[in-house]
Amino acid sequence: MGMSRRKLDGGTVIIDKGRKRNIIKESSGKSRESGRFIMWMLFAVLSSIFAALTSILAKVGIEGVNSNLATAVRTVVVLIMAWGMVFLTGGQSGLSSIGKKSWIFLILSGLFKKAIISDYISLNFVDRVFDDPLLYSGFENLMGLYGYALQIYCDFSGYSDMAIGIALLLGFHFNKNFDSPYKSATITEFWRRWHISLSSWLKDYLYISLGGNRKGHLRTYLNLIVTMLLGGLWHGAAWRFVLWGGWHGASLAVHKWFMAHVPGCKAQGAGMPRWRRIIGIVVTFHVVCFGWIMFRASDLQTARNMLSQIFTDFKPELIPQVVSGYAAVMGLMAVGYLLHLMPVRSELWAQRTVTESPLPVKVVTIAVLVWAVMLIKSAEIQPFIYFQF
Repeated sequence: MGMSRRKLDGGTVIIDKGRKRNIIKESSGKSRESGRFIMWMLFAVLSSIFAALTSILAKVGIEGVNSNLATAVRTVVVLIMAWGMVFLTGGQSGLSSIGKKSWIFLILSGLFKKAIISDYISLNFVDRVFDDPLLYSGFENLMGLYGYALQIYCDFSGYSDMAIGIALLLGFHFNKNFDSPYKSATITEFWRRWHISLSSWLKDYLYISLGGNRKGHLRTYLNLIVTMLLGGLWHGAAWRFVLWGGWHGASLAVHKWFMAHVPGCKAQGAGMPRWRRIIGIVVTFHVVCFGWIMFRASDLQTARNMLSQIFTDFKPELIPQVVSGYAAVMGLMAVGYLLHLMPVRSELWAQRTVTESPLPVKVVTIAVLVWAVMLIKSAEIQPFIYFQF
């Protein structure tokens, strides 16, 4: 079976067809991989040459010699790099059909979160409010706080999405690190959705090592508080980080107490009635935002000033003026929160739409996003927030 006989001058030779097909398949696979490697190297060299040319022409443009030429070359570079990224990964092996395509969605969504939403609202509004809260009304301070909540999420999850997408591009699979944390209906659910790698490490190596929930209720509450205090100290040796960790530890302990003593109180919102889940999401979001004040403020006095402005100098009559004056910032914040809160099925639909689109559509999508980043970027490079920890 699978054999054939072929007569030659010296006799009859038996040929294994299956083995022959495997040998041909392996050799063709190796040749494709070699060709792809050569194409990658060629793409890298050409990209470097064009990037250097763009940099030179950009400097020339700044000096006023020929800025239009610099802009035109920069556009060509973006299109070439976008086409190369999509084309060279079209036949990548070692991944599922979904896995080898979803990298483009992850990288694009991460870039959009970080370079467009996070950086823009930070430079044009959030940083100004946190630098001196007393210069702004209570409403502006509240919007600055909501802006920072969105900024830190888009910054953290943006670099995570890009890292996961680049790993898929290279044939590796990493787990999701952020799972729409502001959809959480409880503080316990928030820490199951926020920075999953960090929260898992805190749970496995601190909370469980301290005894977890195996030594009674009081010890459980203490273990939660100590774990989060240490998590706060991990971010920096400052009282504001200690208070941030203590606030989350106390919140987790209070929620654990409610689950033990209040009927119907659950760890997550999935089993809650719709109205209770909505209330839980609003309450949990503001509990987290209160912690962000301590996390972001440069010192405790700044945190006190911000809280004082929010609760004693709100000035609702200024709301229309503030919204119109910061229209672009408020618009991006609205877009960011709407995208964050949209149902999972809508996110999956968007991912399928991007990953299954034709090659020209992917190239144009990448080029448009990169061009948008280039248009709104500031003069200074904005590092990822987490790089300071």
